[in-house]
Amino acid sequence: MTKKDFFRILIKAFAIFAIISYSFNVVTNLLSLSLQLINTSGKTNWFSVVVFTFIPVILTLFFYIIAITKTDSIIKLLGLQKDSDIDKPIPVTITETAIVKGAILLVGLFFFIDTLPDFLSFTVKVFKQKVALNNYFQEPQKPIDYYTYGALVAKTIISFLVITNYTYIAKIVAKK
Repeated sequence: MTKKDFFRILIKAFAIFAIISYSFNVVTNLLSLSLQLINTSGKTNWFSVVVFTFIPVILTLFFYIIAITKTDSIIKLLGLQKDSDIDKPIPVTITETAIVKGAILLVGLFFFIDTLPDFLSFTVKVFKQKVALNNYFQEPQKPIDYYTYGALVAKTIISFLVITNYTYIAKIVAKK
């Protein structure tokens, strides 16, 4: 493995982390904003919906796809190859796919651990509310935000899928 390969792996791992982080945090917030823009008035300003939701998502995903596919160009742009020993091998026996697998697994575990407590607490709240409807002596509880609950379900499922399919994702990312 050369230093150039190491920088390729580092850039790809950052892009994967950024894509997953972006999809978990920003996309759900943008969808919430678009729903608010649609529901706030009788007239829907579709231009605002497109400008505030779809264009940022498309531009950001385009940036991340370029970061994954054009790593050599990014290395040249950042000047990481100015050293004369950039193509000398580093005495490491770890392959590129092994490092990418580890990075994807860590990112998936991080997001799974991050979303699991909120998912479980919302599930308990929904269960308590459904059981409380049959109990006449309990005070009514405030309604549950099902949009947030749905986003947590999706985040938990996606992070679980990333954890279970990290080898397949690593094969896709490690292609040159």
